[in-house]
Amino acid sequence: MDQKHERLGSRDLAEQIRREIRRGDLAPGAKLRSYRDLATTNGIAINTVREAVRQLEHEGLVAIRHGSGAYVADIDERTADEQLQDVRGELEDVRQELQRAISALSAADSRLSDAADRLGKLS
Repeated sequence: MDQKHERLGSRDLAEQIRREIRRGDLAPGAKLRSYRDLATTNGIAINTVREAVRQLEHEGLVAIRHGSGAYVADIDERTADEQLQDVRGELEDVRQELQRAISALSAADSRLSDAADRLGKLS
């Protein structure tokens, strides 16, 4: 697997875990699944999982306890900057969803306009 593809995989996994934390699927103090399990489940290399978890640790979302595993950080332990970064991530998710909705509405509007034109020509 090339390095660029692996980095994208680690970003994808980090985002997946980040969403699970935001939704409350992974509560503060919860242990993440083992690197091996995450790698197998997602069809990626263990090093890709390590990179994803390191990114989440850097963001303050998880704490790595060597020999024990990675755990969801307690929100109270996180800094304001880390919490702000989370909010920015959530806003980016909402922005992307809105862009998809706008694109879908635009396409629907175009189809309706085309249909109206065809109806007008029939009259």
